[in-house]
Amino acid sequence: MSDPLLPERTYTGDNIKILEGLEAVRLRPAMYIGSTGDQGLHHLVYEVVDNSVDEALAGYATHVDVTIHIDNSITVTDDGRGIPIDEMDVPGGERMPALQVVLTKLHAGGKFDSSTYKVSGGLHGVGVSCVNALSEELDVEVWKDLHTYEQTYAKGAPVTKLRQTGNTKKQKLDALLRDARHKLNVAIVTWSVIEDCHGSSLLAASRSGDDRCRDTPAEFAVKVRAANRGGSGLIR
Repeated sequence: MSDPLLPERTYTGDNIKILEGLEAVRLRPAMYIGSTGDQGLHHLVYEVVDNSVDEALAGYATHVDVTIHIDNSITVTDDGRGIPIDEMDVPGGERMPALQVVLTKLHAGGKFDSSTYKVSGGLHGVGVSCVNALSEELDVEVWKDLHTYEQTYAKGAPVTKLRQTGNTKKQKLDALLRDARHKLNVAIVTWSVIEDCHGSSLLAASRSGDDRCRDTPAEFAVKVRAANRGGSGLIR
């Protein structure tokens, strides 16, 4: 004998939730990065490294540096063009720096413009805005147009305004990510960088630090250089 039907529950428009900005990412992170464990943490690293490698694929970057720090934060640096910092219009009549748009708005970035990136390895990903949303802290530094600019975020929200902090003749994007809940694995990060660089003009040239595959190593760096700029071979 079958069970009686469950009593009908009210299901109306009041049950439909609209999440703005990065709220959905923080509420259901596994929908975007596949896991809320170690796998998801490493996926966040891949997203940022992918962006740096895409600058190399486009012909604008010659090196990418990835450093795992003792406190389990990670820094990704490249010498590409740097995320734009000029102000732009966003829906709703608001204006904000393009850097802030890229870091706080889903589906915002230069890869939707075919003239900016002819080839991209990161189009399969969720974007750096998701990385920002799920990082305890994200410090970004851009060297662009002879100036350096910095901004700090916490869990996807800007803590400081974008500010000019100095002058430089170099181009660079530097992103520092922190997540204290899980530990970065040296081997996983190392080989993901190698895979990302495969097929680009970059090759992994050196690594330094504790190369034992254990959690929270001593400060550890993977440095990637252009093959035609004196690279010495694969990471050893």
